[in-house]
Amino acid sequence: MFGTEVAVLVADISGSTALYEAEGNEVAFNLISDCLDKMRAITEVHNGVFIHSKGDDVLCTFEVAQDAFDAAAEMMLITDGTPLSLHSGMDYGEVLWARGDVFGDCVNTTARLAGYAISGEFLCSHAFHAQLNPEYQAKMRFLEKWRFKGKAEGDRIYAYAGEGADHATQFSAADQSWNEPQEEA
Repeated sequence: MFGTEVAVLVADISGSTALYEAEGNEVAFNLISDCLDKMRAITEVHNGVFIHSKGDDVLCTFEVAQDAFDAAAEMMLITDGTPLSLHSGMDYGEVLWARGDVFGDCVNTTARLAGYAISGEFLCSHAFHAQLNPEYQAKMRFLEKWRFKGKAEGDRIYAYAGEGADHATQFSAADQSWNEPQEEA
């Protein structure tokens, strides 16, 4: 077991439940498997480590945050022309490598961010955002400072929804344990 700082990406396929119902198991499985294979290849092209897929999501790490950003943006395109879409989360921080997997607060935060992201969007933490160069930072929109359930401190959350997107995640007071989101400092 050893620790290292990396960018963590969780990308999740949206629409798979409806696809299984509408098209049946074999068609849905084949389409989702194709997406997962493409996500693995994109991770490798962008110098990442594909840790695993679980169901219809993937967990990957990258030494460089910009590589994770590029991979996530490219992954969002693989569902074009299909009934599926992607949503993702990214954080940057220390992870523990053990049992062929990664563990730690950074992984948990990444999974939470992916869970809040809407289809066609990725969310990232301030730690991830701070690792990006100004050109990449400018592509993201600050949402607000937010504290996820179980976390002692809030974090600034940023969103990327691709070119021309007109939607974004919105948090509600019911989603957090304190009621005063704060403006970006």
